[in-house]
Amino acid sequence: MTQALLQIPLGLASDRLGRKRVIIAGLLVFAAGSFIAASAHSLGWLIVGRARQGAGAVCAAVTALLADQTRDEVRAKALAPMGAGPVCDVRRGHAAVAAGGLADAGAGNGPAKCGS
Repeated sequence: MTQALLQIPLGLASDRLGRKRVIIAGLLVFAAGSFIAASAHSLGWLIVGRARQGAGAVCAAVTALLADQTRDEVRAKALAPMGAGPVCDVRRGHAAVAAGGLADAGAGNGPAKCGS
């Protein structure tokens, strides 16, 4: 929910403050949310952590940075993996890596084989 609410304001902030600044700040907020969620001892704190993770969502800023950094001829190729992420279930892959499943990901059971 917080991700959906903050996408437009964070996109505007990236226009005004700079893409990299907003991306770094978002990643720090996301990391703090991950720490809160991982150390939660109750459902309430888990929800707080997940909300903080969503508040660090900087997808709009990352997309804008990628568009800024690519030539018109190759922009579609550069942006395609961002659109394919949900199709390839990247979130599941990130969760597996975070949980220690890096070996599985490299063995073709996770995001390493996505799109192949």
